[in-house]
Amino acid sequence: MWQLFLSARSEPGKPSILYFRVDDIRTAYDELTARGVSFEAAPQLIHKHDSGVEEWMAFFPDPDGHLLALMSQVPPAG
Repeated sequence: MWQLFLSARSEPGKPSILYFRVDDIRTAYDELTARGVSFEAAPQLIHKHDSGVEEWMAFFPDPDGHLLALMSQVPPAG
């Protein structure tokens, strides 16, 4: 399942980034890459919560060059 996550920037003049929350970031990354989307880098761990939940993101530009991102929360193993 894909969900759109919107967040306004507090800094004037800087564009907002659109985040798409996905259940499995690796699968979404692989599917979009196969369709020709060029990511800046493979999905990367950006934060680990005290609960062990990991936040992963992967960034890519839209056709107009605006930054978009996939984001996913991964529960702790076990």
